[in-house]
Amino acid sequence: MAQTGIERNPAGMSAHQIRTEEFMKQGGQVPPSRATMPDEDTRELRARLIMEEALETIQALGCTLCVRGEEAFNFKTDVRIRSEHPPDFEGIVDGCADLMVVTTGTLSMCGVDDMPVLREVDRSNLTKFRDGWHRREDGKIVKSPFYSPAKYAAVEAFKAAT
Repeated sequence: MAQTGIERNPAGMSAHQIRTEEFMKQGGQVPPSRATMPDEDTRELRARLIMEEALETIQALGCTLCVRGEEAFNFKTDVRIRSEHPPDFEGIVDGCADLMVVTTGTLSMCGVDDMPVLREVDRSNLTKFRDGWHRREDGKIVKSPFYSPAKYAAVEAFKAAT
């Protein structure tokens, strides 16, 4: 795992990320000290953890996920989500919390502090509401033509170093 990019800074980490990393270290997962691309086993583990928690959350929402096709698929055309059973409020809360842990842990395994990333995505998301935004029939916000995409310093530093 070649380390590149920005040196991590505990001041750039939320208290949640610090606790998540403590949990990970106790489980034998040691986050790198700089932005880096995790090895294949780590990437596959993180993908499985994220998918497991996302599917548990979808189920707790009272929904069923139906995917057409076997391998590569287009989320917009090959995935349907249907409400088929009663929701479980405790399961929704637990699923969302677990998703936060596994996604924050994935940032950690990439050697990325979460606070600068969250600030930048919040900034970018709020630009979606500039002149010209609208809501699709399904409720999703369609961003304004004046939307400003997120620019992550850790990604730029990683690109420059590789």
